[in-house]
Amino acid sequence: MPRVRVRVAACAIVLVAVVAIVHTWTVFSQTVDEPAHVAAGAEWWGGTYALDPQHPPLARIFVAIGPLLRGGQYQPAPHWVISGNAILYGAGDYLATLASARAGTLLFFLLGCWVVFAWARRLYGDTTALVALAFFALQPAVLAHAGLATTDMAAGATLAAAMYAAAFGAPVVAGLAIAAAIASKFSAIAFLPAVVVAAWWQRREATCHPERRARDLGGRGAMDVPGAPPTEIPRYAREDRWVRDVGVAAGVAILAILLVYRFDVAALLRGLQDLRAHNAAGHPSYLFGEVRRGGWWYYFPIALFLKTALPALFAFAMGVRKRTAPLVAAFAILLGVAMLSRISIGIRHVLPLYPLMAIIAAYGVMQLRRPLAIAVIVAQVATFALAHPDHLAYFNFTAGRDPSRVLLDSNLDWGQDLLRLEQASAKHRIEELHIAYFGSADLRRHRLPKLVRLQPFTPATGWIAISEMHLKDLGARNRRRGAYDWLLRHEPVERVGTSILLYRVQPR
Repeated sequence: MPRVRVRVAACAIVLVAVVAIVHTWTVFSQTVDEPAHVAAGAEWWGGTYALDPQHPPLARIFVAIGPLLRGGQYQPAPHWVISGNAILYGAGDYLATLASARAGTLLFFLLGCWVVFAWARRLYGDTTALVALAFFALQPAVLAHAGLATTDMAAGATLAAAMYAAAFGAPVVAGLAIAAAIASKFSAIAFLPAVVVAAWWQRREATCHPERRARDLGGRGAMDVPGAPPTEIPRYAREDRWVRDVGVAAGVAILAILLVYRFDVAALLRGLQDLRAHNAAGHPSYLFGEVRRGGWWYYFPIALFLKTALPALFAFAMGVRKRTAPLVAAFAILLGVAMLSRISIGIRHVLPLYPLMAIIAAYGVMQLRRPLAIAVIVAQVATFALAHPDHLAYFNFTAGRDPSRVLLDSNLDWGQDLLRLEQASAKHRIEELHIAYFGSADLRRHRLPKLVRLQPFTPATGWIAISEMHLKDLGARNRRRGAYDWLLRHEPVERVGTSILLYRVQPR
């Protein structure tokens, strides 16, 4: 395929994904964590970083730029919800300010797309690279978190960039990417073994089997040295460069992280300690109707299976072969490390798996017969189209008709449907609404009827709106379970978006 056509096709795929992402900015209200990231980023721009040190600042720096340019100002407060909402609601148009924050994540999504395309192209050629890009850019879980002012997309894209750069002998770039990943999300530290294994194994493959590269690339020759014979060992794979590259990458990474923290080592260590304490204490998690603090070791494999498009899963299974061994090894390490975590609250915590999955899946598709390969790609595109705009709450059909029985939290209900509740309230001409909303939005700032808080264990009549998190007891802070079980005796009037149930309970 001519290079110009390849680039046009790649740009078209990315453009479609970006348009889909931008559209969601005005469909969904803020999710639970977005005010924290906006406020902490704004605080960093003001010269301090103490509001929420458990998360590092890099991604937050980017998501705060838009709201600050719109006139938002950081205001110290006892809790990040107050500071974040002061920016989101205080800078004029709420939706425009929220969209400007979410725009800060687009840069990392584009980086992820570039890494997937470049990595697949370098290993397997142009056509495979385009397929890999489609599997990544049109994956609902990726699109969901590419459209939010959070840290997950930044961590996923930069960790993939680190693996790619380390694998092909760019230690300075690898060091910067490692620093960006850690400075976006501390969990990237635990994922570093995957970077090392991917780099070592990829270099070993290039050293031991250079003819395989030539065959996969259709005889185009070594990409490192223009005009070199196809079987020549690339410079980056030579053994004498390995130790030097590791040292350079480590040094660059440490320096870059310190620069992001303005050499405030105390703030860095405080954040690491807070995260360690959080993981040790565990976090309330939900799986198959059970709530448990500390989660389950098998949580992420189940979440990955249920929330990944089935065409991508099928293609991934077909792509697990000897030729993808370095990628499969890195994937297994990432997933294995995640399974040790005691914080099991969403597929977003394993977002770095998706670049690897996309490349492996693309290779798998290329091993299929042409009609079946085309069918798999078309099915992936169709899944993307059918899931839009509810990428955040997407589940494949194996989750059943009610995914809330399987997974919750940021997999399904992250407070994103408040704007839809406004529309539903207007449609039903609701004058008074009892509400149990799971989210960080300021309900007083939205076009809602007169609100009455729905109290736990206190049946009410009239119009009632309740988030799935509260209905399943995960959002409630009371010690006893079943706070809203009395509602289960009634049929909801409608499901508002994917996360809020609207009831009308008549008095007896």
